[in-house]
Amino acid sequence: MDDTKAEQSGTGRGAPLRMTLLAHAKINPFLEITGRRPDGYHTLSSVMLSLSVADTVRLTVFQAGPRGSRCSGRKITVECDEPGIPRDGTNIAYRAAVAFLDAAGRDCDIKIELEKRIPSSAGLGGGSADGAAVLYGLDRMLGRPVGEEKLRAIALKVGSDVPFCLAGGLRSVTGTGGEISATSGFPDMNFLIIKPDSGISTGRAYSELDRMFRGFDGYVPRKPGGIAEAISSRGADGISDCMYNIFEKVLPSICPEAAMIMESMGGAGLCGSGSAVYLPFGTREEAVSAGRRAGELFPGAVTFVCGASHSGVEIAE
Repeated sequence: MDDTKAEQSGTGRGAPLRMTLLAHAKINPFLEITGRRPDGYHTLSSVMLSLSVADTVRLTVFQAGPRGSRCSGRKITVECDEPGIPRDGTNIAYRAAVAFLDAAGRDCDIKIELEKRIPSSAGLGGGSADGAAVLYGLDRMLGRPVGEEKLRAIALKVGSDVPFCLAGGLRSVTGTGGEISATSGFPDMNFLIIKPDSGISTGRAYSELDRMFRGFDGYVPRKPGGIAEAISSRGADGISDCMYNIFEKVLPSICPEAAMIMESMGGAGLCGSGSAVYLPFGTREEAVSAGRRAGELFPGAVTFVCGASHSGVEIAE
């Protein structure tokens, strides 16, 4: 990645810096809850894979400088082409900017423009991907005051999926999301994504699982069983043989539409905590053909075809 793509416009000290990034979606071919901590956070065991579909994140930094220098203060604004996306501190991209400035000891104004292509409330990690892009971009725009290791720690504070979205590719993830292991090889496959009209609140999904499994007290989690290696070596066949997502157990009660899609489309898996569903295919043609069938069966759903991605965040050309 070429950091020179960050552009400084205008002349003189305090001219704004600009960078455009792609923030990639993700799926969880394997997702299991391994326990619930006393503080209420859940621990997990997961295999995550970045997808080619991505939001575009445009960053503008005004009058960047060390804390105490002449600066307009710290004003963060979020703009988005999707009306339902929050623009305040509940937005992960906003929180990522605040967390980065705190860690870097900087005060500056930041404008975040989001062009959404990843459906929201879908389990595809759109918000986390945007947050990861903000962290990645600000660190490079401001001369890397934080660095890779600390950036990963900041990412985990922002959200459990943000560290993976920052790393990208195909990886095993454990703990609360901060323990990430690289895998060997990379799959060549395509995916059909089907997102019903209704979304799922991640908080509600976890609450339903807590109710079903009594807070995971004494719960014996399923093990990944080499799914990452199977995906790397056997592509669509490998993922189909090993897919598992514990959130599918509560899907009928929290999103009947998604449950019906999974039942109707054989071999489907749930994206994160839902509500989007994915189907793996060896070729794009197969995925497109299945997408046409899904469009006829579920006319109110959003359907699209994408591939796997080596990157979680990348600077746009």
